[in-house]
Amino acid sequence: MVEPKEKVKFPLVKPLPHKKFDPNAMKVYQRLLSFHYQSYFVGGCVRDLLLGRPPKDFDIATSAKPRQVKRIFRNSRIIGRRFLVVNVFFGSNNIEVTTFRRTPWQNGLPENSDSLLIDSDNVFGTDEEDALRRDFTINALFYDAQNRTVIDYVDGMEDLQMGLIRTIGDPEVRFCEDPIRIIRAIKFKSMLNFELVPQTRQALGKCVHKLAQSPTSRLLLEIQKIFHCGASHSSFQSLAEAGIFSIIAPDIHRVWFAKSSPASHVLKNALQGLDSISKSQRHIISDATAIASLCYPIICFAKKDKKEIPSDTYCKDQLGKVVKSLSISKNLLDKVSRIIQMQFYLEKMSQENTKAIQFPEEDALDSLEYYSLRFWDDPKQQEICQAWKKSYFQPKSPKENKTYIPKKKQAVS
Repeated sequence: MVEPKEKVKFPLVKPLPHKKFDPNAMKVYQRLLSFHYQSYFVGGCVRDLLLGRPPKDFDIATSAKPRQVKRIFRNSRIIGRRFLVVNVFFGSNNIEVTTFRRTPWQNGLPENSDSLLIDSDNVFGTDEEDALRRDFTINALFYDAQNRTVIDYVDGMEDLQMGLIRTIGDPEVRFCEDPIRIIRAIKFKSMLNFELVPQTRQALGKCVHKLAQSPTSRLLLEIQKIFHCGASHSSFQSLAEAGIFSIIAPDIHRVWFAKSSPASHVLKNALQGLDSISKSQRHIISDATAIASLCYPIICFAKKDKKEIPSDTYCKDQLGKVVKSLSISKNLLDKVSRIIQMQFYLEKMSQENTKAIQFPEEDALDSLEYYSLRFWDDPKQQEICQAWKKSYFQPKSPKENKTYIPKKKQAVS
């Protein structure tokens, strides 16, 4: 069981600027307080603001139970099974509110030590217990916006100042409880340019095989988050070196380490392109474009004829293992397949220096975005791609809006 540290309140010498907080998140926080529920900002938003980074989102932890939160906010919905969350909606955006939780084990560990994997995390507790059940010390800081203080039960402020990533409690137990934390540890290391403390690093290596037990939908979600973190290339490099892709997506593992193959360069270069653009640009990159950056190199690696446009059937056959291991939906796969086919067409048009091209009925802009990422460091290709984007946004007659790929194209190898 994780032993609690002494509760430490840090009055900030330089208070966090509340003007940088999401105003809707502040409304939710203040309304919870008005109903006399203990509430704090928590997790990544506190960590990022203390580091001077703009937060991706603002999460709130509270003593109010999910149904109590829902009664307070009509514009809310309870979601999740393994982990109940209340989303409070403001138009297309939402603020995530969670209830303080504690470890589901009665004495900190299950009776059967071979069964550490947590499949339900809805045992409610206190703010202290909630801090102790979180993954890393730097993510377990609470911010009391009313008193402008940071509350720290786990020495997270010290690790934040030292640039260290440390699990809370026994790292092997924490990784076995939720193996997805292994991917998160690597992401934070790359994104924040922090170091894993030795105990956490060693446990990560011992527990990496546990990722095979993780729900594939959660693996996909964590991979998608990496695309938008600004350090996707270094994150994927570390994931590959830790042997994680060999467990969750062997086809990606093979491409990554096929150093003599152009497909490996395509994969790594697109990730570097993604990291090179601004945060606001990264957040408008679609899931289909991001997943295509992993899948297109797999097709390139498998395909013998590099010039022919592969059929939809061929693409989906080659991507079968990745689709299954990452739980990629049929709708998302359809989009990814179209983006991949478009890449072969765009390369052909580029070689012919053709600036007036026919665009597909669907996913044209995503295809152009991915092409731009692939050639982010090639000024000539960027110029051509910009001309295509300009042409795409120009009004067209109905006759011009034709699909560029024949409907009955046969599979090629």
